Amino acid sequence: MASTTDDDRERVVVVPDLTGLDVAGAHDVALDGGVLAVEHPRPGEDPPQRCVLEQEPRAGAVVMFGSTVRMWTGPPPGDDGGGGGGGLRPVGPGPVVTGGRR
Repeated sequence: MASTTDDDRERVVVVPDLTGLDVAGAHDVALDGGVLAVEHPRPGEDPPQRCVLEQEPRAGAVVMFGSTVRMWTGPPPGDDGGGGGGGLRPVGPGPVVTGGRR
């Protein structure tokens, strides 16, 4: 168990912005910023790729070193979780106009 000095107990950090990051990336950024990120998935959702949709405390807040940042996760915005090609469909050629009137 690590010992804590008076200086460590008074150390404060600024909460990094985790929104929009994938879960693994958010954990890394949080640890690099001196806080611990705890994931709270949205109820009923377990998409294969999750990103941080919200966090508390908000980015820029000043907290004690080692504080917990709660992050609510779900599918990336605009992703319905169904996969596919992003909703684009191939478009056939338009009408072909040849020659003119005589």
